[in-house]
Amino acid sequence: IHKETGELLWRFNRERDYSMQRGEHRRRMQDEFMWGEIWKTEDGGKNWTRQLASDNKFYFNAIDCCDEKTCYAVAEGDEEAGSDEPGTRVFMTNDGATWNQVYYEAEDSTSLMSVHCLSDMEAYAGGGNLTSGRDFGGYFLHTTDGGKSWTNVTVKAPVMFMDMTDDGMYGVASGISKTSGGVEYGYQ
Repeated sequence: IHKETGELLWRFNRERDYSMQRGEHRRRMQDEFMWGEIWKTEDGGKNWTRQLASDNKFYFNAIDCCDEKTCYAVAEGDEEAGSDEPGTRVFMTNDGATWNQVYYEAEDSTSLMSVHCLSDMEAYAGGGNLTSGRDFGGYFLHTTDGGKSWTNVTVKAPVMFMDMTDDGMYGVASGISKTSGGVEYGYQ
């Protein structure tokens, strides 16, 4: 922050300076900075390779890998945050390098917050509708064919976190509810 002008100035990756004058709305900052990236290392973090990037479309909320080649990642973007293509997405790689979008829901108010990979063919993703004026419902997405198709199990509140055993037999998820202040789900 420049002490005389009040200007905010910062730099990312030494490529471009970003600045904002005092009093500018937070929206400008969101418009310029909505991005998502997936990076991979194969040498314990000494070197990183960017594998997937998005500018002004979505950002990532979670990623889970079954092994060094198979991973699923969930992403979202909404108009209020500056997305040019609002909605939720699931991406998958089965070669450890090439990511493909295997699920897309265009509704602006939906969110995917968690994902768990059981195998190259099976994964769960959790999320829901997070806008107060709408359903405020939750769901688990489930694929058993490597993301080609997804079943949707509806629950009472948006799923914010989930974890399960690697064999998929036991798991727990938590969500947010307007009426109860929090809901827990168990499944097996």
